[in-house]
Amino acid sequence: PIQGKTNNQMRSFFVLLFAFISNLIPAQENYLVKKITEPLVLDAELSESFWKDVKPVGKMWQYFPKDSVYAEYDTEIYLVYDDKNIYLAAKAYSPGNRYVTPSLRRDYRAGGNDNITFVFDTYHDNTNGFMFGTNPFGVMREALFFNGGTDNSFANLFWDNKWQSKSKIYEGYFICEMIIPLSTLRYKENSKVWNFKSYRFDTQSNETSVLKRMPQSVLIMALGFTVPIEFEFPLKKNGRNISFIPYASGNYTLDQITDKSQRSFNIGADAKIAVTSGLNLDLTVNPDFSTVEADRQQVNLTRFDITFPEQRQFFIENSDMFTGFGSYLNNPFLPPSSALISGNQIFSPFFSRKIGFAFDTVTGTNVQTPVVYGARLSGKIDADWRIGAMNTLTGKDLSRGIKSSNYSVVSASRRVFDRSNVAAIFVNKSVLDHREGDHEQAYSSVAGLEYNLQSRNNKWQRSEE
Repeated sequence: PIQGKTNNQMRSFFVLLFAFISNLIPAQENYLVKKITEPLVLDAELSESFWKDVKPVGKMWQYFPKDSVYAEYDTEIYLVYDDKNIYLAAKAYSPGNRYVTPSLRRDYRAGGNDNITFVFDTYHDNTNGFMFGTNPFGVMREALFFNGGTDNSFANLFWDNKWQSKSKIYEGYFICEMIIPLSTLRYKENSKVWNFKSYRFDTQSNETSVLKRMPQSVLIMALGFTVPIEFEFPLKKNGRNISFIPYASGNYTLDQITDKSQRSFNIGADAKIAVTSGLNLDLTVNPDFSTVEADRQQVNLTRFDITFPEQRQFFIENSDMFTGFGSYLNNPFLPPSSALISGNQIFSPFFSRKIGFAFDTVTGTNVQTPVVYGARLSGKIDADWRIGAMNTLTGKDLSRGIKSSNYSVVSASRRVFDRSNVAAIFVNKSVLDHREGDHEQAYSSVAGLEYNLQSRNNKWQRSEE
């Protein structure tokens, strides 16, 4: 009894000591993002008066070659906003002006060239983020981060949206300015505090720097290492965000020998509607995917299918709520066949690239089929809950043995603790006008439950399915 009492006293003493020391450590103050009324001229010159009145977000830390000292070449980052946009500026110092860029192509890869990246965690949950980046030559890139950004596969570079950027090179530094419309982002109405992070690659000094100090053992894009930013006034709802993209296409061919002609005509449309500030509705009718970038050619010498990334805009936003279960298939950074190298990460209950392809019984190959319609509701309900629901219908071609199919997916994700989540998914495919003896089943269904553990400092990561 005496020993037990002593242990309890010692335990209480250390708890009180830890609480006392924690109170002595000053909490990180939120960076105040001031509201402005003066218009911004996007010229990468920082000539507006309001830039002189704001302070940098913070001093940059080295991530490479060391992760325990301040960056040798700092980057000053400034943020302001108004009712329509967030304005961002950065002054990035370097030892010279011999900047490297392997390509002027949009959505470049960050490694191996000079560039700077900014990430907004609008729901303050260290789990999902909107990424915007540029380089000294003004090339732009954007992406969606999910699952805390703890793996390269948890980023979707095929997300595109409206924003502007301008860069200019000076002696010993370059400056970039950005205008990011609030309608481009998803956030809770009247929110005031977001998370923000930035990282930069400087090839001339061989230095990689981050806004908040983080260990090299953690991926640089991880959302567990952010700084809080606080807007001077709460953000209002930025009107109804609706985009509508119709199309029409026609074709006429004439056989000069037989004098026979053929005509075809197609119409369709895509729509994106912001149901709430965090929930988005995508609609498509007879979509035309001819403007989608072609896949890279791959030689498949394995017995597994090659898993190309999804690039069709209808399927991209919040794609992790559908294709992010149990696999690394939606990976714009790694080669398409990398999912095969991931060992136990091959299986996925749903892969959107299967929609719009069917087996041709005449040629014995997979061929493209039209999508008749699609409806997709996805996004945040609140700080903890995310949902996804999708229904699509593909067309038929009986001459090739292809029948119409309906795909339905429902998923939900609940955040637990700081950055972990529990998610569930249900997938169903139904073949319409199915007959006995057909090469595929009339319907197939699968359900799954997943738990992803992400500790606050990224020390512990675990996925159970």
